Amino acid sequence: MGLRVGVNCRDSNIYSGVLMTCLSCQSVEQLDLTAEMLVHFPGLKNVDNPAVWLFPRLLVCPNCGLSRFTVPETELASIAKNALEKSADDLALQ
Repeated sequence: MGLRVGVNCRDSNIYSGVLMTCLSCQSVEQLDLTAEMLVHFPGLKNVDNPAVWLFPRLLVCPNCGLSRFTVPETELASIAKNALEKSADDLALQ
């Protein structure tokens, strides 16, 4: 992993063994970065929900700016758990 600017070689633009092209402009050029994100549910009703730190691999198209990443399994489970708990709380209030 690392910064790859202007990558046009098919072999060097592989993400998990699959050629990744931009879903928007179909460019094979990708910036391969690491990211630091704090994910939380929006709105004041979610102010007490804990935020989840993510450190995903981020692919950014330098041509159009489309970005994509995958939430790691452990963090995904935490986000899903919080979403289910919040849904159950919302249903109980109705």
